[in-house]
Amino acid sequence: MKTRTRQTQEHDADGLIVGPRNEDGALPAGRLAAADAGALRRIGNGELTDLPTAVGAENLRLRLIGTCQLSRGQRQLSVGPSGQRLLALLALHDRVIARGTAAQLLWPDVTESGARSNLRTTLYRLARSCPTAIEATSTGVRLDPSVRVDVRAARSIMTRVLDLSVPMSERQLSEALRCDLQDDLLPEWQEEHWLQPHQARWRQLRLHCLETLSDRLASAGWFGAAVDAALAAVQAERYRESAHEALIRAHLAAGNRTEAINHRAAYHRMLHAELGLAPVASSIGR
Repeated sequence: MKTRTRQTQEHDADGLIVGPRNEDGALPAGRLAAADAGALRRIGNGELTDLPTAVGAENLRLRLIGTCQLSRGQRQLSVGPSGQRLLALLALHDRVIARGTAAQLLWPDVTESGARSNLRTTLYRLARSCPTAIEATSTGVRLDPSVRVDVRAARSIMTRVLDLSVPMSERQLSEALRCDLQDDLLPEWQEEHWLQPHQARWRQLRLHCLETLSDRLASAGWFGAAVDAALAAVQAERYRESAHEALIRAHLAAGNRTEAINHRAAYHRMLHAELGLAPVASSIGR
């Protein structure tokens, strides 16, 4: 009669290991084989360079601004929480990541063997629901280069906005206005330590972009859009002086001196009442 090894690990909503494993680190029978049984796109020698694009990968879109969502055309694809986390990790690193590194970043509180097991299971499930999203070998994984990621497109536009040495055409300004600069990067994911540097960088980049975009729009005579961009920066960070400065400049450019004066006074009162501070930025302090 066969004896079954007692399992002591805990599992998350995806059924993946989130706690300690049994002493020998063994996986349920057949799980390893199933996870690597050809469901993933694999490259013979383990290299992931100069790969052909998978059929259908060019139709995939990954959203990370505000929320995580993978879609093909108008149809949202269900990939589960662990699949979302892996897709986000690969999209933000934008390169091949070693399997062991990816596993430890996503499951830092699990043993190495448990984290690798979780990664194999997640890859297997992603391969079943969306086989063209990820390229994997026995050593590394990456997001298919043809998957369109909103953060990458937005960064390209923000870089253009922030480059003050190059003027922007009306078409480019319109494109910047269509860019999603209202939301943070995966704001509901507060427990992902690997994600926090990306979130901080995105937040600062979008705030600077909103302020600069407001100035560019005001210079182009698009005063309503200029005020709206500055307001978005103020709403994102209510104590940020440079955001309030941008809003005051937009009001002044539009000829609305009263709006500018009223906003400056309201900001002074808020700083004093809530923080006990006085503004130091030049246009606000006048």
